[in-house]
Amino acid sequence: MKSKRLVVINDLHAGSKYGPIPPGWKQSDGAKAPGVEANHWLFEKFESAADEFKKPDILVVNGDITDGHQHINYGREVWATDAIDQVKLGEHLIGLYNAKEIYVVYGSPYHVQYQGLQVERFIARSLKAKGVGWRLRRDLGGVTCSFAHHITVSSTSWQYRTTPLAVQMVLDKLHNEQNSANLICRGHAHYFCFAGFDNQLAIVVPGYQGQTPYGAMKQPEIRPKIGMVAIELPSLEFTQRVCDGPILEMETT
Repeated sequence: MKSKRLVVINDLHAGSKYGPIPPGWKQSDGAKAPGVEANHWLFEKFESAADEFKKPDILVVNGDITDGHQHINYGREVWATDAIDQVKLGEHLIGLYNAKEIYVVYGSPYHVQYQGLQVERFIARSLKAKGVGWRLRRDLGGVTCSFAHHITVSSTSWQYRTTPLAVQMVLDKLHNEQNSANLICRGHAHYFCFAGFDNQLAIVVPGYQGQTPYGAMKQPEIRPKIGMVAIELPSLEFTQRVCDGPILEMETT
């Protein structure tokens, strides 16, 4: 069987003040989107990975393409509460990969739903994705794959980050027996971690959002990771482009 390349990205958080913004990016009304060095650096990292792994056979976008209107904090952490602006940037970022085949998995409703409107569905249709939904489970390149956005996050110490992945693998074996997944991918946690056996691999893919006020409050000493993963199918050999993300600094008075 001919090898296929699968690329997994997630947690783009388009619209976030702490996410990637291309230099000179324009909002739908023609105004220039605000951005600082960290936003442009995040975009450069995203663009660099897209150039390196361009035209993959399969691209899975595993949730949280947009950041949402952030109603709990009155939009304070986004540069645009307009869904059109966030969708436009999300589509641009995904389009940089020029993938042959795209699947979109829904992320957290807080980030990707506007009063019940699922914006990732529209992004999937715009990009002519082959599938969109809360989970993706199917054979890709001769490998049974399981994709979902959410996973329990280990917020106390990095030593426990493999535990949620191990739980996912065991549950999958118990519930699916002979048809258990060879590849399990999750997002949401904003860190990189993997675990596996000779015929099973589970990965948490980090995403492209720097430290947010919520992240700094919950985990002040833990730096978020940013990046993506490329996986060869069916061998499950993978390459990651992961590094430390930007952190918040104290304001001067």
